[in-house]
Amino acid sequence: MDPLIGEIRLFAFNFVPEGWMACQGQELPVQHHEALFALIGDSFGGNGYSTFRLPNLQGRAPIGQGRGSSVPTTEWGQAVDPPLHGLVEGDPQDDPDSPRWRAAPGFLSMSWCIAVQGIFPTRT
Repeated sequence: MDPLIGEIRLFAFNFVPEGWMACQGQELPVQHHEALFALIGDSFGGNGYSTFRLPNLQGRAPIGQGRGSSVPTTEWGQAVDPPLHGLVEGDPQDDPDSPRWRAAPGFLSMSWCIAVQGIFPTRT
């Protein structure tokens, strides 16, 4: 099955498949990637006329836009800086006797990629 242009996937191998690009904030010319530009525009940077940028997911994890329980309200394309410590807010309802903060989980490095070829998605 062909991917949708602009679809982002996480890959567990160390190369970028054909028809995809790494999500590393690269600046691309609009004239060579018109379909992708039509979908994401300059949400992640670029001048919005001749260039645009891919999302930069190096050292980041994507989150949905809107309001979350432990993150601030985010807008489409907005980057949120992580906390500067290894603790995350815990849920006191899990165990009322536990501390409010708990250790953050570890990390596993993999490759986020965006489809630059495939099917142009239709709006419903």
